[in-house]
Amino acid sequence: MADGAPISDHQKTFSESHVTRYWRDKATRSGLLVSGFIAVVGFLSLWLRLPQWISFAAIIGADIYIISLLIIVGLHADRRASLRESLPYRFPAFVIGAFLFIGLLHDFGNLYLHNEVPCPANANCSMDKARPHIESPGDALYFSTVTMSNLGYGDFYPGGPEARHIVIWQLANSVLLIVLLLPLVVSRFATF
Repeated sequence: MADGAPISDHQKTFSESHVTRYWRDKATRSGLLVSGFIAVVGFLSLWLRLPQWISFAAIIGADIYIISLLIIVGLHADRRASLRESLPYRFPAFVIGAFLFIGLLHDFGNLYLHNEVPCPANANCSMDKARPHIESPGDALYFSTVTMSNLGYGDFYPGGPEARHIVIWQLANSVLLIVLLLPLVVSRFATF
């Protein structure tokens, strides 16, 4: 390269650090901030036993964010417009997905803990007025993880209608998260 020759945009982009480039990108920055906030709120809500409305708000915020990303991917599916400005970069997309997963696990765990709805497998919660339930944040996180991964070990089960509603909501979030991550990651790989 000759002295005084202008530097191309490709050379500028290639020379700056990934962190700087990621942070300058509006979609990546907002995704990291939103998902990081949801993860922190979820973690704190479960382990500090914060009121359940905080978990409800965080889950609804995660749902809105996931659905908005799905809409963006859907609108750009015809390839008439570039996804570069609308979606986060590849590596931050993985981090965003991990943050959302961690936040949703903890937020749903907090709901299970507060509603006292999961029932141990050997108890009949519909007949028992004392309703044995999950009492520790660790057990709530375990039940939430088993529910989100669709494993269903059988240690606990949803003992009443409110438990079933929360489980259905969590399973829907699990599907949304999977449906989000696959198109997001595939579309970002396709653009490079």
